[in-house]
Amino acid sequence: DSWHLWRTVRPELLMSSPTPVNPDCFTNFCGRKNREDNKALRMMFNRLKKNVIPGFAHFLDQHSEDDPTVESRLSIMMHRHGINMRFLGIVGRAVTGTRVRRVIISEIVARVLKHDLRKRWRNQVDKGQSSSLAYATRAVLVFNYLLIRSPESDDYWEKTVGPGIRECFIGAIALKGDQSWQKLVDKQAVARRLTQMAGIVWVRWPTQVLAERDKLMSPDILDIKERIKGGSVVPPECNPGYSFMIEALRTDHTPLKIACLKSASDSFEKCLAVRLGTHPGVLSSSGDAQLELSSFLQFFPSRAALERAENAYRRALCVRPQWKEILQRLGDVHVAQSKLSRVHETAVRLRARAGARYLQALCFQWELDNSVKGVKLHRLDHLFALPRGDLAAVSMASARFTDFKTVNFSTTKEVGASALRRGAANKKPVLVSLSVAGCLNFDDDVLKYIAKKCT
Repeated sequence: DSWHLWRTVRPELLMSSPTPVNPDCFTNFCGRKNREDNKALRMMFNRLKKNVIPGFAHFLDQHSEDDPTVESRLSIMMHRHGINMRFLGIVGRAVTGTRVRRVIISEIVARVLKHDLRKRWRNQVDKGQSSSLAYATRAVLVFNYLLIRSPESDDYWEKTVGPGIRECFIGAIALKGDQSWQKLVDKQAVARRLTQMAGIVWVRWPTQVLAERDKLMSPDILDIKERIKGGSVVPPECNPGYSFMIEALRTDHTPLKIACLKSASDSFEKCLAVRLGTHPGVLSSSGDAQLELSSFLQFFPSRAALERAENAYRRALCVRPQWKEILQRLGDVHVAQSKLSRVHETAVRLRARAGARYLQALCFQWELDNSVKGVKLHRLDHLFALPRGDLAAVSMASARFTDFKTVNFSTTKEVGASALRRGAANKKPVLVSLSVAGCLNFDDDVLKYIAKKCT
């Protein structure tokens, strides 16, 4: 399962962590210190489960029992405390207030219904049905299952809602006990949240319609608004910065270009300092401005700009670890730093670091494109499965990947026999020469066999 590519932690939790956390934890390309990095992430999760969530549950019990807005503000409050919505079940087990627990259960059910509704919409698009009537028909079907008790709705709750809660929300099954989900939830609250999250505009509220007839129909929906995630929208505070960036790309006058890039960088830094310090788009734009500016500056100002760009890109990766474009730009930063380095060994190390970033981006894309699920792969499997054309980008920046037909693991002591068996023996048309003189497991029989075949 590729859960590590999308089950990420909240940036608020990362910023409160006393120790840094590797964004590549539990991946097939975590690095040499994967055990230590995975341990650090486990410790942060234990702190979330034992300290942060109980504290937030106590906060809800103290302040939200009589708060009428807790229903609409629950997700905002959880995110501010660094808690993902998938931990709603654990939060529900920790609270003691009856009303708060009912609100949490209603939120869980509303999100499961939202996932099911959007799945139905995706299926209809795959079938070529993209009319507004088709969208409304599937929406009223889900609302009828929610608000009207019938054999069909009972079957829907048993076969769709129940399994969806168990799959998406950890610990939520303990909230159910011996009762059914239909008796535990506030159906009107679920309908309000589902209407809000799905972007549905009703002609009249469903309860008013059901008071006159026995079910909802598609004409009862006036409109279905397109849902746009806030993280993908350009914050309005950054509009001046993007305007300066566009002007810098348009002009060929070097002093004007430098002035525009500096103004853009200052604008992005102000946004980061005020309230957008964890917005990945703003962090990326700040790094882009500094990277572009570094090519027009003198030696020391250029190195300082590259350091600021590297810092911005690394912060963006902490928020969105699987961002392939940022990994590639970080590799570009290392290449530019190697050109400005006065020490040959440092330049070689920076080129190798750039090659590792390029290769990391390619591995992310390879894993996403091929939808690797349920298969445990070593990072060398990604390496050997990449086409030669993609590895050309790596060889341009790193001397360690100059020729993929010849691979040298003499300085990589932790490479084991099983990885080489999968990588080398099964990919002989690509791999011609393999050097494993420095490997700790060289005495292994399989490794000896591969070494004889490939060296």
